[in-house]
Amino acid sequence: MPNAETVEAMREVQQMKVDPSLGKTYNNVDQMMEELLSDV
Repeated sequence: MPNAETVEAMREVQQMKVDPSLGKTYNNVDQMMEELLSDV
């Protein structure tokens, strides 16, 4: 079972899939993961 932070992140992804204007766009997964992990 994912923790609350993971659940929230997945919820945000689903919202961005419905309305792409909500989030930043990335050209590739590596770029996205690098930026996400750098915030930790």
